[in-house]
Amino acid sequence: MKKTLLFIAATATIGGYAQNPLLVEHFNDTTNALLTNMGWYAHSGGTTSAVAVVSPGLSWTQTAYPGSGVGNAAGVVNNGQDVNKPFTANVDTGAVYTSFLIKANGTVATSFFFHYAEYSNIATPNYSSITTAFRARTFVLPGTNPATQFKVGLSFNNSTVTADTTANLTIGTTYLVVVKYQFVSGAANDQVSLWLFEDGDNIASLPATPTIGPLTGTAADLTAVQAIALRQGATGQNVIVDGIISDRTFAFAPPPPATSNVTFQVDMNQVTAGFTTPEVNGFWNNWCGNCNAMSDANGDGIWEVTIPLEVGTTQEYKFSADAWTIQEMNDPTAPCTNGNATYTNRVLVVPAADTTLPVVCWSSCYGCTVDVTLQVNMAWEVANNAISANGIHVAGDFQGWDPAATAMTDANNDGIYEVTINVPANSSIQYKFINGNAWGADEGVPAACQAAGSWNRGATFAYGDSTLSPVCFGKCTDCMASLDETLQNVSLFPNPTRGQFNLVRMDAASEVEVSVLDLQGKVLTVAAWNAGAESLSIDLGNFANGVYMVRLTSEEGSRTLRVSVQK
Repeated sequence: MKKTLLFIAATATIGGYAQNPLLVEHFNDTTNALLTNMGWYAHSGGTTSAVAVVSPGLSWTQTAYPGSGVGNAAGVVNNGQDVNKPFTANVDTGAVYTSFLIKANGTVATSFFFHYAEYSNIATPNYSSITTAFRARTFVLPGTNPATQFKVGLSFNNSTVTADTTANLTIGTTYLVVVKYQFVSGAANDQVSLWLFEDGDNIASLPATPTIGPLTGTAADLTAVQAIALRQGATGQNVIVDGIISDRTFAFAPPPPATSNVTFQVDMNQVTAGFTTPEVNGFWNNWCGNCNAMSDANGDGIWEVTIPLEVGTTQEYKFSADAWTIQEMNDPTAPCTNGNATYTNRVLVVPAADTTLPVVCWSSCYGCTVDVTLQVNMAWEVANNAISANGIHVAGDFQGWDPAATAMTDANNDGIYEVTINVPANSSIQYKFINGNAWGADEGVPAACQAAGSWNRGATFAYGDSTLSPVCFGKCTDCMASLDETLQNVSLFPNPTRGQFNLVRMDAASEVEVSVLDLQGKVLTVAAWNAGAESLSIDLGNFANGVYMVRLTSEEGSRTLRVSVQK
């Protein structure tokens, strides 16, 4: 089971290779485990200095090689046992490539440590019996300074080095070797080649010119390449081998970068310019226009598109429409932009997991918002000098229900306090008015105008700014509309007036006290409206021009009207 899992993991990471390489070996077993217990077969040397697993395995830190840093390694270090491992299929045309990491673990003795092999019985092989046609013999040999340097050599079939790397390699450093066997039509003309790479080299493909070769030999070609062999030919050979991969082709393309699916969303409901199809443009598509067109499947005005982007990359982007017919203009000081005043783009560092970005408004880092003006009629409280010294406030879910945070003002002294707040578009809020700046001074909201499931007022907004009609403190309607049943049909005219105005009512059953107050709540005059009298005249001819409060008070309740004196 262990071998099966190892094979699958290896095939999944070999860029450019077939789904099933001919051989993959990471020596993924414990230190001193014998290779003959790991799918390898001894064909020479018996059990003398048996080839075993050594630790740690070999690895590179700069170039991504699929055999790097996986499992342990094999020590081909002495004179003794030779082993082979069969391919999953015979190869008798084209080419075979075998790549592996090597390291000289000390001063080396000249000897070949690797070669391709065919079995004595090709059709029904005995894996412990190979022919003597050792092809693509790969050597280690001492370098110019044998204490610190070595070289790698190659021959087609000779027992001595035909050609070597010329350049010295450093003992203790890990290198990648690629050995190729090329079948060529005809007899005794097959070729072998070798490439050598250092960590940091590009191994996406092989250079056209090998480090060594192509070489031919004086011996017969292989009928088929069926296996690779590790050979221990000299005492002090001192070679460590790891990450062996054999296949019919070579193309170690770097693994594709990890990507995450990023969903972009833009709210177009407040865009006034005409458009048909929004799009998102950025580094990844070279600002192409409508390459990444967006869609609005549910028709809610919020357009979206999902794009795979490379994890960890920093992407700049912006929204546009109809192949740049219109484009958003962003604020370079906004937190979601690059700060470039000339080319102001949004910025995203692509996360490791799929993500859906928050809905943003066109030309904004945030969702679309609207301005809403709330109004409360405090005329009665003004008339009765009942306005709190701490002022009038509104608290709601839009500001954290802070009773002292949002003050309301009455700029024109008409008794109606107001404030404009900014809230998310296409949303609802809950709120209460407060005569003061602390809980306990908040209004009791009648059930008829409570938001569902609450004791608060509620309002819902679309995508346009709005001004809510004034309501009386603690009531569902404006004080001017109705305060109680008895006084709801009282009319005041003319209004504006040059001084005298009339009050008329349909229900004259009650006695009503009529008080005229200025907007600071000072009572200026009081008159009795006797029961049975349907009308009453009040003369304000001696009063200055302005707005005055007319407070009607009966046993059933009260109502405050406004009258404007304009002489």
